[in-house]
Amino acid sequence: MRRNVGRKVRKLKALVARALPPAKRTPKPFSPEVFKRFRALVRKREVIKERKKGFEAFFVRWYAGVASGEAIKKAKLAGFIVKKGQVTPDGTIARHNVEKLSVEGVSIARKCYESKEFDAKIHVYEAAALLEAKRRGLPVVDVVRVASFRKQKKGYIYTIMPYGFSTLAESQLRIASPKEFLSELGKLVGKMHKAGIKHNDLDLENVLWNKDPKRPSFILLDFEAARFYKKQPPFEKVQGDVGTLIESLCNPARGLGVFSREELRYFVDAYCKETGYAKEDVAKVIESAFPSQPLEELREEMRKNLLGKAGVE
Repeated sequence: MRRNVGRKVRKLKALVARALPPAKRTPKPFSPEVFKRFRALVRKREVIKERKKGFEAFFVRWYAGVASGEAIKKAKLAGFIVKKGQVTPDGTIARHNVEKLSVEGVSIARKCYESKEFDAKIHVYEAAALLEAKRRGLPVVDVVRVASFRKQKKGYIYTIMPYGFSTLAESQLRIASPKEFLSELGKLVGKMHKAGIKHNDLDLENVLWNKDPKRPSFILLDFEAARFYKKQPPFEKVQGDVGTLIESLCNPARGLGVFSREELRYFVDAYCKETGYAKEDVAKVIESAFPSQPLEELREEMRKNLLGKAGVE
């Protein structure tokens, strides 16, 4: 009797499944090949694993002097780079606490992940993504260590702070030569996309600059949302990076229109030369990133909003 009931239930479930539309596949949160290569580095002992009860860490062997467990114990806290919830120079809200450490005279940034971010292993993914981006020839910050504390539900990623560099959000961009600056920036973004990498959070906070107006050089950071492809993807898949960067450059918080439409052609030319994408398609994305209102109207609106918050108007 029970067997007959079980068969009828299974048949009914099968009929319902056929009647319903097929379920959409949930996209994977990470690029699986990045974790695969990270595990390969661990097997080759290029990345060393440390493990204790409730704790797990990995550090790059070449940086053992500043990244091993023993070295980190001697680290001195030099202050906060940014605090979670703080408004950053480009007007966004910081998602993580980032501290500055000094280890054997080397400046290291330690970013903290908590709660859901810890559960999703984003900190381990970002470390693996930075190593993969470097392998593909992209100038990125050097990741030296990543650690997980299960009981505290916290994760940390440690990267070396490049000397003489600061984020574009903290920089006075108009001191740069528009041609040199935008050509080099377009070349960098083009090189990233040509290598099959989409950053997914390419704003001014995530690009470091050496502040040299004649010979600008850039380094990328914050790869927690990056996606990797086996080959250069079509422009439709990576255009969001271009739009985010240009929109960030034209952010009202930075004084509106740091660079003009005419000057941004240098970015388009260098980017398209590197990737082979059509200039018309790239130009459309850049145009859509500009404020739709005239500059004077937008500034007046901002002025009224500020006065309203102050209770003056």
